[in-house]
Amino acid sequence: MRLVSSTICVLFCAAITAHAADAAKPVASTAVVTAATPGHQQTLQADIAGAKDLYLVVTDGGNGFACDWADWIEPKLSGPKGEIKLTSLKWKSATAEWGKVAVGKNAGGYPMTVAGKPVKDGIGTHANSVIHYKLPDGYNKFSAIVGLDKGGIDQRGGAS
Repeated sequence: MRLVSSTICVLFCAAITAHAADAAKPVASTAVVTAATPGHQQTLQADIAGAKDLYLVVTDGGNGFACDWADWIEPKLSGPKGEIKLTSLKWKSATAEWGKVAVGKNAGGYPMTVAGKPVKDGIGTHANSVIHYKLPDGYNKFSAIVGLDKGGIDQRGGAS
């Protein structure tokens, strides 16, 4: 089992860990992202060889979860079978403490926008959230860009 985690609130970290219970030991992570980070985003890549499950997790940035809107941009799996958009797969479960987890929309149900640019392929959510996928065979890499959606930045309540 692999865990992909994004910690967000106008600042966030994203990480991947080997087990859901082992969130303190990521196998891949991004630097902290704030509204001042160029592009309001970071790239996340991970080796998921042998994994059967993938968890995309968004948590708050340490100062409460107000304004913690996250977009998983162009999430994909790649490997011997080629490349597949994660957005083309149905998740097993998805929860968020505010709003809705959605493909192609942010947590508020509006078009996803990061740093003033529209996001065409992605998953919008809000802290605290968990999106669980059962992984198909033949894929050993995960990649995505994790970004701060304008829905949270426009609120200005979570800026640190």
